[in-house]
Amino acid sequence: MEILKKINRYRNIQTKKIKLKLKLLFMNFCYRERDSTIAEYNNVCFFMHTQAIGDSIITSGLIERIRRSGRKVFIVGPEKIRFLFNSIIVVDGFYSFNKKKIPELIIELSKVDIDLVIDTFDFDHSVSYRLKTLFLLKPKKSIGFGHPKGTIFDVNIVNDNSDAHLSERMKKILKIIGLNDNSYGYSLSFLSDEFKVAHDYANAIKKTDKLVVFNPFGSHPARSLSMEQINKIIIYLNVLEGYKTVFFNLDCDFSCDYLNNVILNPFRNAGESFALASNADIIITVDTSMVHLASAFNIKQYCIYNNRLNNGTQNNNIMFGPNNDKAVQLTTNEYLQTEDGDDIHNFDISLLIDAINDDLNSLK
Repeated sequence: MEILKKINRYRNIQTKKIKLKLKLLFMNFCYRERDSTIAEYNNVCFFMHTQAIGDSIITSGLIERIRRSGRKVFIVGPEKIRFLFNSIIVVDGFYSFNKKKIPELIIELSKVDIDLVIDTFDFDHSVSYRLKTLFLLKPKKSIGFGHPKGTIFDVNIVNDNSDAHLSERMKKILKIIGLNDNSYGYSLSFLSDEFKVAHDYANAIKKTDKLVVFNPFGSHPARSLSMEQINKIIIYLNVLEGYKTVFFNLDCDFSCDYLNNVILNPFRNAGESFALASNADIIITVDTSMVHLASAFNIKQYCIYNNRLNNGTQNNNIMFGPNNDKAVQLTTNEYLQTEDGDDIHNFDISLLIDAINDDLNSLK
């Protein structure tokens, strides 16, 4: 039975590849003539069809630089990241992506006369939706990454270093569109009045203690700490004098009633939770969105990675790493070399505690 499942899975994968190749051939034949010169453009659309919060944070510096040059920026992305683009990352419009409503999406995008499409992601599982959107939209120019020969993107940037941090792509794009900067940084803002309660809450804690944010949950169970690991870390954090930890429990049933220095995150939405975390003195996390938030605000962080391979080939520890001098990056030690990576439940928590202790002792 297992052999039959593997055969069927292999057949399905190969069938999808063949269908995609045929689609590419059709698009390439029917699409307009490509031109790699990027000169005049005013309205830029980022294709972020299936991207997550962390990807958006890394892209924020590129978005800010384009808008600072006087251009407008529009985003196509999943509804779950809309909150980021309401006020945290400033853009001129957000369009929710639904794979069943691409024609309707094209109608809306056509109203803003897109000059340039930028797609920072690879030729991965979502590429057929992004290509279909591009094919139907037909912007004046487009930039993509790592596509095969014959792509309909005007500029196809070859990934000459698969282990480079994602921000390196942003620097390449800035150079291509004539906005090259000497440095690249993320651009997030929590100045909106909607975040005042979160800032006040954090500042009240910081009157007497340093603020620690502890986020043990990732987007996948294999990248989330177990309750046994969480309990060990919380017991350790609870005895740290002069530190108050806010535990991002993400609806996990947990009581802090018996703890003196650990409290549950009082905010239930991502925006306010991120605003709270932006005030932290220390962030401890397994989730890359919180990693990039800490990097954006130059916050001391301890982040745990599980050696997974992004898109089957790219070292996720580097590509989506903290990329910040104040980060202590810890990893699991199985090195399974898979897209899911190691089971983070096997991570030795003592490595984290020792790293924090070393830093705290150096401050004495």
